Amino acid sequence: MFFERYQPILIAVTLLAFVLAGRSLFFAAYAVDENDCGEEKGPGWKKASVFATSCCLALVFISSEYWVHFLA
Repeated sequence: MFFERYQPILIAVTLLAFVLAGRSLFFAAYAVDENDCGEEKGPGWKKASVFATSCCLALVFISSEYWVHFLA
């Protein structure tokens, strides 16, 4: 009711937060400094799995108003 008028803004902020979190999780690990030994470290599997799970869950909740009426 109160948040319905802000729903597009909140969805955009949520998706932007996931994009920024994914960028810092997956691409910041590949930034090599001059003093580094040059090893490329990827994100840990725990961090990546938590990110993927939370992203999928958020997408389910965001899109629920379009498919939930098929369940009832």
